[in-house]
Amino acid sequence: MPRWPGIVLAVLVLPASGLACPPSLESATAASALHAVLGAAGLSGANFEIRESNQVLNARALICGGNRYILVSDQFLSGLGWTDGNWNWTNAGIMAREIGRHVMGHVVYRGERHREEISADRYAGQLLFRMGASLDQALAMTEFLPEVLSSSHPRKSERVAAVRAGWGDASDAADRGGAPAAP
Repeated sequence: MPRWPGIVLAVLVLPASGLACPPSLESATAASALHAVLGAAGLSGANFEIRESNQVLNARALICGGNRYILVSDQFLSGLGWTDGNWNWTNAGIMAREIGRHVMGHVVYRGERHREEISADRYAGQLLFRMGASLDQALAMTEFLPEVLSSSHPRKSERVAAVRAGWGDASDAADRGGAPAAP
């Protein structure tokens, strides 16, 4: 599994300033990867497009020109592991977070950044469970997060707790034969 020490896995979601709009070009590879993540999680459809872009480090949700996008770098996409089902759980978690941002409407900053980060982490935990990740695999997405609180992101311990809680929500719901409630 490729690792990128020092990379902050929680990407800031900002307006598309500085990015071409629409961002990058459509990519059949990126669309196939998204379909694989959604399918493995038992979800269908999306309210956004996915595009490959050399303008992002890993993945980034944004709205550009009124359209919703997830941008993914080629390196991130090739390290996802989606083609053979041998998921890179760190990358799958990042993708799940960005999907969650669109699903929960957290792409536009509304002054509640920490709460939205925690909510996206919890959503990612749920999605990763549905994809078949163990709790340790789901927590892999938090491995390189900074320990300290910042103006844009909560402490690592809070984010780990959110992923753990989301994974637990999905696990409990599966035990009862249902789906977890939205975070």
